[in-house]
Amino acid sequence: MSERPTASSLFFGAIGDLLTNFGAVLRIGAPWFLIYLALNALAGRFYAHWVLYDVNQISPGPPNEWYLTAMFLLMLGTVAASWHRFMTLGETPRFLPQMRLVIILKYVLAWVVIGIIIGSILLVCLGLPALLLSALVDQAFQDVIAGLLQDSVFVPSGLSVGLIGLALFFVFLVVTLSILLLYRMGIGLPSVAILDGEGIGMRASWRATRGMGGAILGASLISAIGSVILYGVVFSGFFLPSESYSTATEVTMRLGFAVTDIITMLVGTAILTRIYQAVPEESL
Repeated sequence: MSERPTASSLFFGAIGDLLTNFGAVLRIGAPWFLIYLALNALAGRFYAHWVLYDVNQISPGPPNEWYLTAMFLLMLGTVAASWHRFMTLGETPRFLPQMRLVIILKYVLAWVVIGIIIGSILLVCLGLPALLLSALVDQAFQDVIAGLLQDSVFVPSGLSVGLIGLALFFVFLVVTLSILLLYRMGIGLPSVAILDGEGIGMRASWRATRGMGGAILGASLISAIGSVILYGVVFSGFFLPSESYSTATEVTMRLGFAVTDIITMLVGTAILTRIYQAVPEESL
């Protein structure tokens, strides 16, 4: 991109890239998307069976779903790397990027490392202070914050309207800062894919994106709003009384969240690609 990026050009331009090249998106990701959706449906059936038949009887706890995380990381690594190379190098879109396997693994590992670092930063800067503050405010609110930090579902029962609003603001703040840190610290990700494993560090990424900090902040806010709305719609659509729970409900909800995962992954990848393209070459 030759022009100075703006929040709109990063976010809406990224969506435009995906829509304009929708055929390439399918050639790159369709098999991964189908596998991810199928695994989520399978996990939903297993979980529903545990809830309806096995809870407190045979199984000591809910089914382990480690394979969903592994599949998402594999899908993220291959789809994102292929998109980076397609948009920047003009590489033919395909199921697997034209990279050595070790570089694909390095790319996936880089996502994991950045995710851990961002999570640690948020825990220290937001999580612990929020827990201390919530202990002084309301026990129910403290339980919600603790659940969010443990990646549990946000259930508003027991909270007043004011505390629900405070909890939702906290969720939005965490999501926004997570995305902002990813966009500012993560251009080493596309550089690993594009430069055949030669990625830049997170500090260098932060310095390289300093000149477009305002645009990235704006794009992060729009991304956070979109993510919260998408996941909120899926969640609220299946927030049913326990007597209405069924296997079909669980599977459909899982598929809804899986589709949302795919959409947010694609948009985030496209935005990160645009940020990478806007960084001066000497900074890479």
